[in-house]
Amino acid sequence: MKKNFGVCGGAGYFRARQFAMLAMAAAWLLLTSCTMFRSREVTVGTASASEKHQYYHEDSFSREGLSFESENFLRGNMEQDDFSKDPEDTLHRLNDYYEISDDPKFLRIAADFCNSSAAKEKDEETAIRCHLSALYYSCKAFFVLMGMDVSSYEFSSFRLIQIYNDSCCGIFKYLKSHELLANDSFGLSDLEGRRYFFEVPRYRLSVPVESIEEFTLCSDYIVKALMQKNRQSGLGVPLVGWVVPQQLHKSLKTPDGLTIPVTLTMELTESDSRNLKVKLNYLDTSLQETIPMELDSITAENWPLALDFSTPLACFLDSLPDRDLLSVMLEPDSQEDRSGLYLIEPYQPGKIPVVFIHGLLSSPNTWVQMINSLKNNPVIRKRYQFWFYSYSSGAPVLASAGNLRKALLAAREELATTPETLASFDKMVLVGHSMGGLVTRTLLQDDPHYILEQVTHHTWDELCSALSPEELELAEDYAVLPALPFVHRAVFMAVPHKGSEMAQMSIARLGSRIVQLPQALLDKVPVFFGMLLKLNEDDDENVERLRSIGGLGEDARKTFTGLNDLDPDSSFIRALGSSRIKEGVIYHSIIGDRERADHAGGSDGVVPYSSSHLDGAASEVIVRSGHSVHRSPAAMRELLRILLLHLREE
Repeated sequence: MKKNFGVCGGAGYFRARQFAMLAMAAAWLLLTSCTMFRSREVTVGTASASEKHQYYHEDSFSREGLSFESENFLRGNMEQDDFSKDPEDTLHRLNDYYEISDDPKFLRIAADFCNSSAAKEKDEETAIRCHLSALYYSCKAFFVLMGMDVSSYEFSSFRLIQIYNDSCCGIFKYLKSHELLANDSFGLSDLEGRRYFFEVPRYRLSVPVESIEEFTLCSDYIVKALMQKNRQSGLGVPLVGWVVPQQLHKSLKTPDGLTIPVTLTMELTESDSRNLKVKLNYLDTSLQETIPMELDSITAENWPLALDFSTPLACFLDSLPDRDLLSVMLEPDSQEDRSGLYLIEPYQPGKIPVVFIHGLLSSPNTWVQMINSLKNNPVIRKRYQFWFYSYSSGAPVLASAGNLRKALLAAREELATTPETLASFDKMVLVGHSMGGLVTRTLLQDDPHYILEQVTHHTWDELCSALSPEELELAEDYAVLPALPFVHRAVFMAVPHKGSEMAQMSIARLGSRIVQLPQALLDKVPVFFGMLLKLNEDDDENVERLRSIGGLGEDARKTFTGLNDLDPDSSFIRALGSSRIKEGVIYHSIIGDRERADHAGGSDGVVPYSSSHLDGAASEVIVRSGHSVHRSPAAMRELLRILLLHLREE
């Protein structure tokens, strides 16, 4: 049974807790200009028919219906005024022109004609015949252009790519609606009677194909609230690959609703002039962004694929539960199962992990705009992967940091099993915002015993002599902080290295009193600090100092919280603020100022410059921003610069 600890029990406790939650919400709004206490920000909606069409026709070279070239030729050279009345005859005449001239223009016009006919057709059986003909002529035109060594950047090729993509999209929708995507024992016909036999699809994915629940079109969704769209024109149809809910790794948590970015292409192989084989290729664009070598029968090798990274990301985020962040902070006990190190995409062995750690009253979703912005850079996509650490900010910083330490060490042991994976893992970058920066800093300590010695006023040797083996084990779990050897760079964003006066406000102290700490932690902490009291029984000042960090008697349930750790007068924050970061770890500061950029001495509204400044930083950038500095475009650009610098220096 969950136990409640606070100012009182029963109905009085819950009334006090509700009041505190409302008051804290109001205070936080005033202090941070925050407008929401829900974790979900980015959502997706169902796209209308016109929005779906617009998804594929946003490029400057797109044109509704036939291209000018196609319409001009057909109207000037076909006998009938309405050349769409007899499409088979129209295609026959275009084939004749091609046979006489060997000019791929006529193949392109044929493909354009079939694609335009498919878009107008109301009957789906006739439409699929048009799509197959469009696919045939566009692939044939690609093949001829390859022989002519035509550049992928030739303007006429753009229209051909659009036609190819439209036909692939139309065929995919037909197969999906008829439950034929996984079927390889059927055939379809085009406008001229050619037969298309579908083979077993080819999958190039970052997860086993058995782990994919389904593929859906990116164009089926409208993404809401993302600052920018990470899309690129190219060959193929962008899809969302929905991963079956499962845990892919022991050390990294896989949230339900995980997605992967996929691009669909189709290959045609002629058995004879009337029969063709079709192979669908599902290509995970987190692995490769160009046409693979073995697929260059479609077109020239290394042609760019059509890319969409924002829609799969938004679909994943939209599938996550919308959490009440205030309750998450005040109820660490109920959040233990949800806390941990999370993937947002399948693990990529050769990519460097960047771990994002959120701050007070926040969640991993706070990094969404940052991640989406970084993924707009192809170098970042190729070289980095992004992980999140989720935790309740109501728990003590050292407890949250200890859990992160264990998770990272376990991930290295499980995942870094080859020279390649070890090399990339050992270039890890940590990025912490606000309280998340304090969690980060505990993992980079030059002296693993420094904070414990400063808090207790006893050397490690003295503690080793006084504590039992069980108590030493507890101390090592929570307060002995060896630097993680595989972290070589850290970025601190709006971090209160010397605390924040906000934590001294009466409303914050009230909030601290109603935080529900995990019972397992509460059971351990008083035992450990009770032993420390014996070391200081003749020193009233140190006894009082120990009580100030909590864990003693009834005060344990009132003061040993993350909120208290932010108090500038707490022993923990004073010790952490004076500690040294291990030599060899490069660190950077990104600081907010509500008034103006590049101004030392101001404040972001929660943390003053004097607290967020850190001596020895490789760089310090002050941007005009409130406390949510990580959501500002200037901070996003600075982190991009740092990550690119990390690649050059490593």
